[in-house]
Amino acid sequence: MTALAHDLAGALVGGRARAEVDFVDRGALLQLRLRGEVEQQLAVFIGQNARRVVFTGGEPTLHPEIVPIIAAAKTAGFTSISLFTNGRRCRDRAFLDRLMAAGLDAVMVSLHGLTAATHDATVKSPGAHAQTLDGLAQLAAS
Repeated sequence: MTALAHDLAGALVGGRARAEVDFVDRGALLQLRLRGEVEQQLAVFIGQNARRVVFTGGEPTLHPEIVPIIAAAKTAGFTSISLFTNGRRCRDRAFLDRLMAAGLDAVMVSLHGLTAATHDATVKSPGAHAQTLDGLAQLAAS
C-alpha cells in the first residue's frame, strides 16, 4: 500500500461506484450502507494508519445517518474528515452546523458545467445549479 493510501481512506456511504453513477436513476443509487458497515470499514482504515477520510456517494448527504457516521470517523481517530457532495443539502444551515459539530472539516462540491442550464441538464434536476450555489454560499459563510 502506498503512503498516500495509508493516509487517505475513502468511504462509500450511498450507492454505486462513481463510474456507474447515472443521474437519471436516483432511486437505484440509494443502496445505502448500514452505519455499522461504514463504522467497520472506518476501523479497517484506521488499522491501516489512514488518518484522512472522504465520504462520497451517490450523494452522501442523503444518507439518513451521515452526521453520526462523521462523528464515528472523528471518534475513530481520523484527523481530516471530508465530504464530496453536490452541495444542495448544505443550504440547510442547521444540517451544515450538525455536520461540522460532528467533525466535518472539508467539503468538495461538484459543479457539472459552466452554466445553470448545463448543470441542470447534466444532473436532470431543474434548479439544481441554484441550489448548489446556495449551498456553496452557506459553506463560505461557515
